[in-house]
Amino acid sequence: MKIPWIGSKKKMLPQLLNYIPTNYNNYYKPFLGSGALFQSLTPSTVTLNDNDINLIQLWKDMLAKPELFCDYVRKFEDKIYVNKDQKTQKKSFKHLVEKFNKSNLGAYKSALFYVLLKYAFRGIFRYRSDGTIYLGYSFSSRFKNPIIVLSEIQRIKTNVKNIKLLNGDFESVINQTQSNDFIFVDPPYWREGTKDNGKLHENGTI
Repeated sequence: MKIPWIGSKKKMLPQLLNYIPTNYNNYYKPFLGSGALFQSLTPSTVTLNDNDINLIQLWKDMLAKPELFCDYVRKFEDKIYVNKDQKTQKKSFKHLVEKFNKSNLGAYKSALFYVLLKYAFRGIFRYRSDGTIYLGYSFSSRFKNPIIVLSEIQRIKTNVKNIKLLNGDFESVINQTQSNDFIFVDPPYWREGTKDNGKLHENGTI
């Protein structure tokens, strides 16, 4: 299942999988991002962390209520595709952004977040100082392809028996690891003063 995110390791999986240990107890990911490696491995016991609360909430709602989540995604996607020309689609996209910024946490808001990530310009979004997001629309396709598949979420739920989703400091996650655990650390690139997704905030260091 593809979650658009800057710095995704999906294209690097063939190389990364060559370095994964054969046997380990628990899987730890201090910087979740797209979760591409986690999805390819689907270990039984997992701890996933990210600084972005909306990303963590997306995973929580998606795994807790996959059918409802997928229904919302299709509904919001249809609101874009009901319009044939890109100019009108862009207006629909902006309307979804407004809905997201006014919504409370839950499957509704998480599904909005997923759709916005999919259709954002180069997958980039930014947070304002008040916590709302702003992003540009760039999707222009003649054909509609489903962006979410229920069976992929159900596969993760079936294979991963114990999953912990955290929105905290990466160091606290690293400190939880024990002997024979596997921890995949791929920190965001550092850039002073940034508030982009996939990047550290101005006071963050690694």
